[in-house]
Amino acid sequence: MFLIRLNYWISRTSVGVIHSENHWIQIANKDWFYYIGLEQSQTVSAVSRLKKLGVVLVKKINEKSHFSENCYTIDFNILKTLVGGEKAT
Repeated sequence: MFLIRLNYWISRTSVGVIHSENHWIQIANKDWFYYIGLEQSQTVSAVSRLKKLGVVLVKKINEKSHFSENCYTIDFNILKTLVGGEKAT
């Protein structure tokens, strides 16, 4: 569910920030429950697993702006490799 919602927000150009040619979304762990019904511990677990797979990238875009919390994006090349068995480019 986390990945589905993250993909939804990434596809909306009016939300988030473009950084290094990727669309990043900033949502605090505690706020995921509001959006997708996951408790903070479930969100942390899901993000951790997806990060280890390389599917979700997490970084602080700009510590001095309102995007000082973690921002999230999806590495679609890695996702495609994992789902379809194709090599990442």
